[in-house]
Amino acid sequence: MRKRIGKRLVSAVLAVSMIVSMMPVQAFAKGMPRAESTVEILKQENDAGMTDDIIEIKIGSGSSFGEAPSTDNMNTEFWSYGTNLLGIKTLTLKKGQFKLTGGALQDEIKLSIESGATFVDGKVNGEVSNAGTIEGGTFSHALPHTSMNVGPNGSKTQWVGGIVRNSGTITGGTFKGQLWNGGVVSGGVIYGEVYNSGEITGTSEFAVTTDDYGNRGGNPSKYGIIKNLEGGIISGGSFGKNCQVTN
Repeated sequence: MRKRIGKRLVSAVLAVSMIVSMMPVQAFAKGMPRAESTVEILKQENDAGMTDDIIEIKIGSGSSFGEAPSTDNMNTEFWSYGTNLLGIKTLTLKKGQFKLTGGALQDEIKLSIESGATFVDGKVNGEVSNAGTIEGGTFSHALPHTSMNVGPNGSKTQWVGGIVRNSGTITGGTFKGQLWNGGVVSGGVIYGEVYNSGEITGTSEFAVTTDDYGNRGGNPSKYGIIKNLEGGIISGGSFGKNCQVTN
């Protein structure tokens, strides 16, 4: 009798096991936290690395940017390059730290730096629209920007000429040409025309003359002129011997 009961129990256990093995996994998932897949985890780790490391974008030689920039990270989540309906070519930096290598970004290409992006180094000969941060590099032509400072490698941003329109903060760099400041200038070397409707403070050096800084090029009569416009505040900085400040 006991043997028969034992056999029946074994049979019942086996039957239950077979039924359980045939049931979908979702039947046991209700109420349990969802486990991330390997793909999602790897993507998160990759995204973190992309935003922490410097993304290098190689610029082709000559005046042409080429079909597309050459880089190890072709993820358009971080940057993009294309031509709009008006035929304007734009390299857009979305988020992360960026460095341009190879040749200079030529003047037929616009560089757009968004709020989550940091420009670390590179040569730019065209128009720049910056809503993020510029830590270094060499720029010419127009440069509207939000903030700029000296990078961790000690490099300073330089402008060969053109117009700089600042609506944010400048904490370092060398500027040649016009500077339109509607934000805060707290550092850097500026020799050229300055139009200030924001605040000039800190350790900025203004109106560096030829004798002070060597050959600067351009029109000498345009250098050493600071026009403080309505709402402008000058509470710091050092000014060259030939500096003219007007209100």
